[in-house]
Amino acid sequence: MRNTKIVVTLGPASRSPEMVQALFAAGADVFRINTSHGSYDAHRAAIGLVRTLSKRRRPHARHIARPARSEDAPG
Repeated sequence: MRNTKIVVTLGPASRSPEMVQALFAAGADVFRINTSHGSYDAHRAAIGLVRTLSKRRRPHARHIARPARSEDAPG
């Protein structure tokens, strides 16, 4: 059992479905989004992608444990 969490930041270089899938495979626990940069639509798409891929990784789970999400607010 691991006692540490892996936190990854989603940005322009890491928002592709292939990269997010690779981050899941590497053991990512928290997906961080810096809302100071980018548009609302881009952030919403990134959150949707993480949720979709999380569900695909465990299609038969009764209760899907979604990865945590961390957001930095602008300002």
